[in-house]
Amino acid sequence: SCTQLINSSIFIKQLNFLTYIMTAVGVEAFPGLQILNLSSNKVNTCDGIDSLAKIQQLDLRGNQISKLTEIAKLAACSELKTLILSGQF
Repeated sequence: SCTQLINSSIFIKQLNFLTYIMTAVGVEAFPGLQILNLSSNKVNTCDGIDSLAKIQQLDLRGNQISKLTEIAKLAACSELKTLILSGQF
């Protein structure tokens, strides 16, 4: 069921949304994420990503983030070790 899927989302550690043409992220439903690949999409905000307390690796290359204030939101991700941003600004 949908409820079981949402409840089990805490166990998902890695998501790859490479070239899905996403504009909104909605990853806050996956609080256990450690690795997230959103490269080559149309993401223009870090809203939601900044709530991922366990995120260690984040690939945002090739998106539409044009403001440094969006990247600054990621300061809340204290476990973040690798951030890929090429193709922005």
